[in-house]
Amino acid sequence: MNSRKVEILEIINKLADLQFQSDVWVNQVYWDRILNFGEAINTLDDYCFFDKSYYNKLKISKTELALIIQFQNQLLKYSEPCNTKLMIEDPTWLQLVKDAKVINKIITESEHDLERRNSSY
Repeated sequence: MNSRKVEILEIINKLADLQFQSDVWVNQVYWDRILNFGEAINTLDDYCFFDKSYYNKLKISKTELALIIQFQNQLLKYSEPCNTKLMIEDPTWLQLVKDAKVINKIITESEHDLERRNSSY
């Protein structure tokens, strides 16, 4: 798996992990380079997650692509409250957390499928 996908998956995992968000974003139990929601979005953008050409390299169905694009749009529309504790209790955010788990699975499985195809040659 290339480093860009690894970084993207790492950030999506953090978006899918309420314990991480509580520990780092709310309570600052430990330092992480993804210190808040805004940093997650900016870093995903740095790794071209929002660039549609990124998905031309993944062998995913149109349905999976639509889910990723919907997730991206919802992430970009989400307005982080000043109090992050409120965020991790927000039903809209909780849905994004669930969706992040699905997106992680789509990208991970597509990568494994690609690796299997390449190794069979």
